[in-house]
Amino acid sequence: MSVLFTSDLHLGDNFVAQLRGFKSTQEHDDAVIESIVKVATKRSHLWILGDLGGDLDSVKRLKDIQCQKKIMVAGNHDDFATEEYLDIFDVVRGAVSYKNMWITHFPIHPTEFYYKLGNVHGHVHKPQKGTINDIPALGYPYLNVNWEYWGKPLQLENIKNEFILYKDGK
Repeated sequence: MSVLFTSDLHLGDNFVAQLRGFKSTQEHDDAVIESIVKVATKRSHLWILGDLGGDLDSVKRLKDIQCQKKIMVAGNHDDFATEEYLDIFDVVRGAVSYKNMWITHFPIHPTEFYYKLGNVHGHVHKPQKGTINDIPALGYPYLNVNWEYWGKPLQLENIKNEFILYKDGK
């Protein structure tokens, strides 16, 4: 079984599709869905950490992805009724403690870590070209799984390895 994490799909959002360099919202949405389908299997647990999209029909495309379990962590742009999301996902949550990590949409405050490996999150987008702080991530103990950074979901074992390497100072 693989456990996969991604966030900030922004399906059906023409503005985001253009910012990401796609010619159309359809092309953007197809690329996002295909990137998930390529790595997900019927035994996968897929976590999407918020900001699925502003168009419900586009978001409903996630229903067709074959996974053993789909978990949604709500984000600031997830405005549909919880029942709509429960038609697509097995579980809809806020912040979650999972496998010794905090799983959230927003990066959490550093005082919340206690003995956790880190915080898997989304929300923070790549700065556009020409900005001053073109930094791709917040750094340890944070790992941003925003689709813009990776173009695909990340696997749990890779995320945990990154946290362990950072924690050990490597």
